[in-house]
Amino acid sequence: MNFHPLLAMALVTLLLLVLFAGLRFYQIRCAPHPELVRKLLHILMGGITLTFPWLFNESWPVVVLAVSTIAGLLILKNRQAVRQQWGDVLHGVSRSSFGELYFPMAVALLFVLAEGDALLFCIPILILTLADALAALIGVRYGQVQYKTSEGSKSLEGSVIFFTVAFLSVHIPLLLFSEVGRAESLLIGLIMGVLVMLFEAIAWRGLDNLFIPLGAFILLKTYLPMDAESLTLRLLVVFILLVGFYLIRRKTTLDGSAILGLVLIAYVTWAVGGLIWLVAPSIVLVAYILLSSQTKNKVGQVHSIQAVVFVGMPGLVCLFLAQELHQSQLIYCYTVAYAVQLVLIGLARIKFSHAELTNYSVLIRATLQGWSLVFIPWVIMQFTFNAVVFSILGAVFVYAAAYIFLYWQPNMHDCPSDNARWWRQGTVATSAATISGVPLYLFGGM
Repeated sequence: MNFHPLLAMALVTLLLLVLFAGLRFYQIRCAPHPELVRKLLHILMGGITLTFPWLFNESWPVVVLAVSTIAGLLILKNRQAVRQQWGDVLHGVSRSSFGELYFPMAVALLFVLAEGDALLFCIPILILTLADALAALIGVRYGQVQYKTSEGSKSLEGSVIFFTVAFLSVHIPLLLFSEVGRAESLLIGLIMGVLVMLFEAIAWRGLDNLFIPLGAFILLKTYLPMDAESLTLRLLVVFILLVGFYLIRRKTTLDGSAILGLVLIAYVTWAVGGLIWLVAPSIVLVAYILLSSQTKNKVGQVHSIQAVVFVGMPGLVCLFLAQELHQSQLIYCYTVAYAVQLVLIGLARIKFSHAELTNYSVLIRATLQGWSLVFIPWVIMQFTFNAVVFSILGAVFVYAAAYIFLYWQPNMHDCPSDNARWWRQGTVATSAATISGVPLYLFGGM
């Protein structure tokens, strides 16, 4: 089906306007639940975008449509007169979210990345359109088993529906419209159903509209070339991680979405880097659990997905750079990042539990504990003289990072858990990992 780009853009714009007006009319006449109206818009908009591979042969019309849609939504969100007339279609639900802006952004990015491959575009959009919307509606109506997230709570029933619909959104198109084998399509559907469900569970402020389609695209592109044996191993690892983190959840100060975030980070680390890249984060996790056992009764389960993201992100960046640049020596920067994270976690816990200690004593104690726990196993695995030298240099980076954090972060004695604390901690760890790459570049590797 070949349309002139401008004609196709006009057709899509008209359909979106009619859709919006129709939902507003339905809302005025029938007064449905605001979440129902919002998700109907979500589903119908997704249905329209599924036609893009057949309407557009180039990316620029989709990008222009996305930009213009975002501009219109910003006007709707910020202009009081317009919002009073039409805004309840999107903003009838009383929560702060930018999901409506992420949706067109994700569609445009997907269309560019898919490069004309209809399956690579449509499967992520199907998941976003159907699984996300149905999970929200079922969760609102039938959700009984709740788990805590950074924005309140989500339901186990909603997550199960999300997994089921996501699985079918992957399995059926692959089975009918690709050359992927039956076993492989089944396994890909199961793995993606679980992992994309985790993306949805950990997202906040509407980021699921970005995380879900882009995460699904990356996973789909990764798994399509794999055989059944490789896919089975990945499914088994996902299952082991889910069960393992579920069993230890009560020994931590993490809420439900943070635990699921740990599963996702652990899986991605293993899948991208292998077992050796799991050593440092595993040590940090075990040490954190031991530290939590001393303070959990005092602070409770207060740490959300933001804490997990800021602790794990510096290491993940190092991992992805190492793979992309084919520089395995960046595992040193990765190790520095996790050593800093462990030292900063220890710093906060020691300061909280031992207010009588001086800052210098806390710094030395936290640095020695965190550095030795992370770097001694690293030196043993590397087993070279250079590794010993770089580990000593790592102690300098770790101490400097801890010193900066101690005097940058206010109210350390209260073991702060606000987002600003985790932003500072992530920034310090990222900076230390980046600077540690300088001697690695100047003097060679291990």
